[in-house]
Amino acid sequence: MQDLCSRVPCSRRNVMVRDGFCCQYCGGRRELTIDHVHPVSRGGGESWNNLVTACMRCNQKKSDRTLRELGWKLRRQPREPTAYEIGLVAGIALRDLLRPPAEWAGYLAPYRERLEAHRRAAREAALGSMLEEGAGSGEELHPSGGGVWALSDV
Repeated sequence: MQDLCSRVPCSRRNVMVRDGFCCQYCGGRRELTIDHVHPVSRGGGESWNNLVTACMRCNQKKSDRTLRELGWKLRRQPREPTAYEIGLVAGIALRDLLRPPAEWAGYLAPYRERLEAHRRAAREAALGSMLEEGAGSGEELHPSGGGVWALSDV
């Protein structure tokens, strides 16, 4: 059977999910951004192979330089992930993935495990940033960078 989600959209959220919400330069999990491994100013593009998760500090330190110029190495080489790695399930609502009908449970178990792992990583990254900033409001930043989630939502 052909995979229904053979291509994963290259988005900020999916890059962070692929990288486990972890800076690919230092391993940090706070103030995460997206970095172009090969700088755009030097011809780098918007592709899976050129985008990685980076903490704000590493991203600013790297600026428009190459890894070779800095003597840096990536924790993992960027690549296009599979739909399974990102946890996409075509045509299935999130509520069904979290609380599937009994007959679906066996089929969805691997996706649920990955979803929970991604949610934990996103929660830890966002909470760490909030603690550093002294927010303490009971809310955290949405891992895709847009909006705010209540802690109970993740």
